[in-house]
Amino acid sequence: MYLHILEMFKDEGIAGATVFKGIAGFGKHSHFHTTSILQLSTDLSILIEVADIEEKIDKIKPKLDEIITQGLITEEKIRIVFYDYNDEK
Repeated sequence: MYLHILEMFKDEGIAGATVFKGIAGFGKHSHFHTTSILQLSTDLSILIEVADIEEKIDKIKPKLDEIITQGLITEEKIRIVFYDYNDEK
């Protein structure tokens, strides 16, 4: 599903998004999930971090509501420091 969500962000012109997969954690039932050799878990959390202006984020939220049936959405204000490695010095 994360690839579908990334494609949707791209189609909507979102500035950037990155997907992270958890290596260990637990949820509301306090059951541990881990990527250790002894217990490979297929139900670890996926985090998709998105960066753009508030108006674009607000525009995409109703579409997320249609496809996400379980999980959390958190929102934070961020400060972006932009580095352009192609600039000549």
